[in-house]
Amino acid sequence: RLQIYLIGVQFDWLDNQRGHVETVRISNFIKNMFVLSIMISLFYPSNLVKLISSIISILLLYFWCTSQHASVVSDIPLPFEGILQKIPDVQPFVILTWQRTGSNLLCGILHNHQDITMHSEVFHARKIHTFHENKWSDSKDWNWTSKSRDEEPETFLKDLLLRTPSLLKRHNNSYDNDHKKNSIMTCSRSQAVGFKLFPEHIRRMGETGDHVFRKMMADPYIKKIILMRKNALEVFVSMKRAALTGKYLKDNYDHLQVHVDPAELQLFLRDYHKCFKCYDEMLKNQATYKIIYEDLVNYRESSMKALLSFLNLDDGHVPKPIEATRKQSSKPMHTAIKNYSELKLCFKHSKFASMFNH
Repeated sequence: RLQIYLIGVQFDWLDNQRGHVETVRISNFIKNMFVLSIMISLFYPSNLVKLISSIISILLLYFWCTSQHASVVSDIPLPFEGILQKIPDVQPFVILTWQRTGSNLLCGILHNHQDITMHSEVFHARKIHTFHENKWSDSKDWNWTSKSRDEEPETFLKDLLLRTPSLLKRHNNSYDNDHKKNSIMTCSRSQAVGFKLFPEHIRRMGETGDHVFRKMMADPYIKKIILMRKNALEVFVSMKRAALTGKYLKDNYDHLQVHVDPAELQLFLRDYHKCFKCYDEMLKNQATYKIIYEDLVNYRESSMKALLSFLNLDDGHVPKPIEATRKQSSKPMHTAIKNYSELKLCFKHSKFASMFNH
């Protein structure tokens, strides 16, 4: 299993394989041999040895070049017709992101803004997640279930974006003054409505979900916010910890260490970065707002003001996050991963090596 192309920086060798540490060591040996053969071909006095060394160097270089795996995002055709087909009364938006990238934090802040009707994972497999479930669970005007949503996802999405702000306003107006005074967010003058979307929300619905997704992405009336976390290793570890504990909010799991399989991590990194490249490709002709999780944590005020301005909303005051979205882990990655040193060695010569510098 001598994968010669590891002498280069490109690092696409892990896919569903094993023995990665051994392969890295072998590749380092091959790289050193490559350098040695170059030196011999340049400085050794014997012409025959020079010729042989030159041939070996060329062969090594050829195998490396032909073994590169380029990740290309092809042109994605989008339908001309969008979801809404008209200018809505309030500004619809979608947060395109990946789980464990800080979407709960961002959605919680937006939920606390008085001009925003914020929903959550409305296309989750088991449930329509929203901050306002208790306000319309008994409403005759809203009878969507996860089953009916999956049967008519496009109609559901239109209903969500066009009708829920007025439904919530009607609900809030029916409350007495004391209740409204104590409410965190009354939606009394909602000017925007949004939800978040993960890749798995689309994949699980097959062709129907893909069709609705493409129409939504093509719709210029629905503004797109892309939320990404720079350190994908932290995303992956957070996903594993949350899956093991079943705790996706509040609970601290600094005490929990996980074992990370290098091949599994490599596949995740491929899909993670391909996903965001796909978003960029699909939205290259639309205005989007990109927000980095690390900036949201460290520069919350400025990041949120820019986002609110993108939605044409009042950016004079940035709300606080909701209590449930406090950070679940604060310790460095080397304390969270059992085989951290092994992983660091595996990715030493890759473009992902910087993930292990924190």
